[in-house]
Amino acid sequence: MARTPITFGADGKPPASLPLAGRGDDTGTPIKIQAVGVDYGGTGVDGDPQRVVSVVDGLPVGHTAVPTSTLTRPSTPTTAYSINDMVASSTTSPTVPSITITRAAAASAVILGGLLRSNGTDASRATAQFQVDLWSAAPGVAVDNAAWAISSGMANHLGTLISGTNIIGTDGLSTPLQVQGQPYIAAALAAGVSVIYWTLKALTAHTPIASQTYTLVLHVAQD
Repeated sequence: MARTPITFGADGKPPASLPLAGRGDDTGTPIKIQAVGVDYGGTGVDGDPQRVVSVVDGLPVGHTAVPTSTLTRPSTPTTAYSINDMVASSTTSPTVPSITITRAAAASAVILGGLLRSNGTDASRATAQFQVDLWSAAPGVAVDNAAWAISSGMANHLGTLISGTNIIGTDGLSTPLQVQGQPYIAAALAAGVSVIYWTLKALTAHTPIASQTYTLVLHVAQD
């Protein structure tokens, strides 16, 4: 049985519907693509290999990935964070953490959301809330436990994720992250660039532990 070809428009976007393919029952029945993700792969009934195609809000992407990056706060002090304080790696010269999101240079990625995990065990962790901001280049940031501030690099801001309801364990917490103010965060990176940077803001007051870790997990659809 012959396959129905997939034709992308001049703007690089796929058609509103795509033929069913690569499932062994290639009927050519159109499938309406919605917000996230239909994948086509394997071998069609005509014996030809099927190219993997995914669509997120009309944007063609190749694969999904779940990269991680960990920020470790200082061992001292363990002063409580106030609302809108910066959570950083140092009280003097903080390093902005980075996370690898693409498989190749000059590729793009669609960030759909993620998780924030921490080993914090303070009594206020059940209600602790956070804001993660993503950047195409490292911004100038405030030190740990100071009021959140960006001294340079706002032009490199990609988007914001806000934490949700915390899942609590005896050894820490995990909280979902939702993209704020837009359906997803699009990151088109320059040639030779495969990382983005992230900053962390405390949205509620809570008392950290010494050398507390915060691990960012992103849910990414990649070119």
